[in-house]
Order: sequence, then structure tokens, then C-alpha cells
Amino acid sequence: MPVHIYGQAADMKAVMKVAKKHNLLVIEDAAQGIGVTFNKKPVGGFGEIGCLSFYADKIITTGEGGMILTNDDTLAKKCIILLNQGRTDRGQYIHDYMGYNFRMTDLQAGIGLGQLKKLSTILKRKKKIEKLYRQYLANVPEVKFSYINPKGFNVPFRIIILVGNPQALLESLDKDGIKTNRSFYPLHLQPCYKKKVKGDFPNSIFAYERILCLPSAVTLTDEEIYYVCKKIKSFFKNYA
Repeated sequence: MPVHIYGQAADMKAVMKVAKKHNLLVIEDAAQGIGVTFNKKPVGGFGEIGCLSFYADKIITTGEGGMILTNDDTLAKKCIILLNQGRTDRGQYIHDYMGYNFRMTDLQAGIGLGQLKKLSTILKRKKKIEKLYRQYLANVPEVKFSYINPKGFNVPFRIIILVGNPQALLESLDKDGIKTNRSFYPLHLQPCYKKKVKGDFPNSIFAYERILCLPSAVTLTDEEIYYVCKKIKSFFKNYA
């Protein structure tokens, strides 16, 4: 289950090689990967199933919900049955399988179609926002940006920076009315998994202890991005 996190593709060549060797199915988490490619192929289209998200803060949104991508007719039929409360006939209250109510409303679908018409504009603005952040913070040694794999086309779902003390920077920016987020809390430390998952995961710890997600909505103006960067520079000047 490769994850295309923060709008950058996982190494699907390596993933598919391992899957082929061990005869594994591949389910891609492309929730943050709309518009992202690897070797010029859209993510979500390499494995048997690709999962997209249309949550409010994703590249395109329907408010909530998502989409499953597959070229396998059998898997597609199973997914349709599962989202329709386990019914093979939508017009009958006969449940052949255990299912769920994962259906999207026509209103949400209409919003999604409207978003698709603006997708190229959204992707272009996302790239511009990332470019401005990198430009304005280029001379701040305390700020590092994530590596971008040249084999893929990234779409910055969120603008992430790596700093020594993300919590301190978060609290400082919050005082100036700038809302930011920390990275995802490591899965093996989550209360629901802590007693079940054994082992050390230094990369997860490293990311959580350094990543801060900056404002990245497509509605941000260039001036607002400059203001955020100005406050970040001020923080490190005073913090030092």
C-alpha cells in the first residue's frame, strides 16, 4: 500500500517490482495525489486499486468523500456492492453481502465535476505557491524543503518545511494569525496501535519532529505568502 504523501509520488517502479516478485496486489493511497505523476503516469493507476480523496483540503473537493480507481471489473463490482450497503440491486432491500453506506450524493458529484473544470488552474496555482515559498525562504538556513523526485511531477498538497522546533514556530505564527499544522503523528505511537505495533521507526519520528505544514490554499495571495515568510524569518532571527 504505497502512499503518495504531500503530493509527491512514491517510487512506483520499486513498488511494482516487489509486488510482481511476491505476487502481491497493490492498493495506492493517492488521497493527496490528484495531478501527481511518476514517470509521466498518473499515480493511482499503477496498482490494482487507486484511492483518491475529495475532502475539503484536498486538491479538488466535494466537501467529503473520494473515488476508487481500478481496471478490474470484478474489483469494481465488489466496490460498488460495498458502498451500496452490500446490495447487488440498488432498488431492492436485499443485502447479499455486508456493506456500508459510502455513496456520494448527486450534489457532491456536481461540485466535483465543477472542480474538475478548474483542475488545471488549481494545479498551476499550487505550483506557484510552492515556488514563492521556496523563493522567499531560500536564504533562511534553519528552513529546509523536502526533496522532489525528478522522476515524478509533484503537486504540493501542502507546503511542508523541516525545522528544528516545529512546535515553537507553530505557536509563534499562531500569535500572528497564521494557522499551521504539524505532520502526521507516527502510526506506531497512536494510542489505538501503540500496544500492538512493535519496533523502531526512526524515519516516522524524524519527520514528525521536524515537519511543519504552511498555509497552502489556492486562494492565498502572493502578498499573504510573503507575509507568512516574513514572520518565519522574524521568528528565526529572534529565536537565534
